[in-house]
Amino acid sequence: MAVVQVELTDEETRRLIEVAAENRLTVDSLIHEAVVEKLLRAKPFRTDEMRRRAVAAAGRFHAAENDLGPNHDKYLTKAFEP
Repeated sequence: MAVVQVELTDEETRRLIEVAAENRLTVDSLIHEAVVEKLLRAKPFRTDEMRRRAVAAAGRFHAAENDLGPNHDKYLTKAFEP
């Protein structure tokens, strides 16, 4: 992994910290998300890279419900209800 130095104005830094806090993220993770999003728009990942990322993410997250597989659609619909 590479470490990159970026120069920001005081206002950009203030807003970055504010947005990170509002989204309960670290500034590092917010910057990383922004870079990944920009790169995806510029040139999408190849299929093998997408597959590698999906496999790496599998099992990394936990949910209170233990039936997400069979009831995915029900939970998704409920999450988007007003």
